[in-house]
Amino acid sequence: MKSKKNKNLAQSFYNAAKGFLRALKAERNLRIDIVAAVLAAIFSYAYDLSREGCAVVAVVICAVIGAELFNTSAERLADAVTEEYNEHIRAAKDVASAAVFVTAAGAVISGIVLFLTDTEKLITALINIAFSPRALTAVILTLILGTIFILKYKERKS
Repeated sequence: MKSKKNKNLAQSFYNAAKGFLRALKAERNLRIDIVAAVLAAIFSYAYDLSREGCAVVAVVICAVIGAELFNTSAERLADAVTEEYNEHIRAAKDVASAAVFVTAAGAVISGIVLFLTDTEKLITALINIAFSPRALTAVILTLILGTIFILKYKERKS
């Protein structure tokens, strides 16, 4: 079956959103990434991160989510080719998974460089979150709703 080409920009955006929502429903790790991104954004605000630092956080978040989407795409394509075990397909899936791991490791290293190099600012940010009703509520709601969001859908069978 041949897929149809998007007729216009609006159709492209619609299909991209549809693909993202499909991946969000099927992939627990993507939902975890989204919750972690929200927490990173809240912490960046509390830390009073510079514009440049916020840009780095945004790029890193997009890189991790993008890698997760590519991994999902590779897995879906591989599963569509055959349901039987194939060493080449297994290797391709492992490499796609490794790409997500490397990107996530880079995100952790970026977070360490951005947030853990100034301990005084880090402690101030944590105190600001702990003693700010709005910030603390945002973190608690993100953790509670994020947990529900993560656990809501069952992961698709490999």
